[in-house]
Amino acid sequence: MLSKDIAEVEKDGIKVRVIAGHALGTKSPIYTRTPTMYLDFTLKSGAHLQQPIPVSWNLFVYVLEGEGIFCGSDGGSKLISPVTAHHLLLLGSGDGLEAWNKSSK
Repeated sequence: MLSKDIAEVEKDGIKVRVIAGHALGTKSPIYTRTPTMYLDFTLKSGAHLQQPIPVSWNLFVYVLEGEGIFCGSDGGSKLISPVTAHHLLLLGSGDGLEAWNKSSK
């Protein structure tokens, strides 16, 4: 896989590299046999992300740098705040993820 194979889009302070699956109206050109979403998000200060995830899927978030506030979009998830760099967040099945960057960077 070459970096030119990875779709990239930026919208409303959110940049995403769509390695597999789809986000922000962009679909990855890479096909996976097992349905997979592999998304690399960067949120600018003040940005808010709402990413749909198929209901039967589980998801995880790994924060590379900075910190974020996260919540599953299943209607019953609690706000998880803040998750800092080098921490892993595991969320069960639901229908999406919400993330906020409320930091100054």
